[in-house]
Amino acid sequence: MTLSGDTEAFAGLAAFADGSDVLVHDCSFPDGVDVSNHPTPTSLGESLSDVDIGTVVLSHLYPHTGGREAEMRDAVRDAGFDGDVRMASDGLRIQIGSDTSG
Repeated sequence: MTLSGDTEAFAGLAAFADGSDVLVHDCSFPDGVDVSNHPTPTSLGESLSDVDIGTVVLSHLYPHTGGREAEMRDAVRDAGFDGDVRMASDGLRIQIGSDTSG
């Protein structure tokens, strides 16, 4: 699992997260909002297009994202990310791997 901070999408972080089951990444605004210092879904998807990550969880969500969750998930995929895309929410739990130890 890889957890980003409050950051833009960039190749170095994508390369660092390559091979992770889950990447939690800042995606504060939907496409079309003029913003700096935060990725849009399209810029995030583009930065993740050449890495192998199972699931990206969009976090650090601003109120502008309300009601646009499906659009944001689709934009990440349309930009080249081929894994699962989820939206962060309070109390969200994601199982990583499986516990077969008994």
